[in-house]
Amino acid sequence: MLRKTTTMESELRIVSISATVRPIGVENGRHTYALPKGMMEVRVISRAGAPTRTCPRLEDRRCPGVHVERIMPRMA
Repeated sequence: MLRKTTTMESELRIVSISATVRPIGVENGRHTYALPKGMMEVRVISRAGAPTRTCPRLEDRRCPGVHVERIMPRMA
């Protein structure tokens, strides 16, 4: 039997056409990023997986990622 591996690590990152930005800090589930100047259009990317991948008898084929509560600019 093939055992499925799972993780709680989201690999949360921000991606644009020109760069991938990884967090500069993570504390209590809060990820902090330093975006390069001029980066305008971005996507928030994370690991995700459908429940049926680890438990085939489930019929839930959704593929949820992380929950984003808010995005805030850095205050100078």
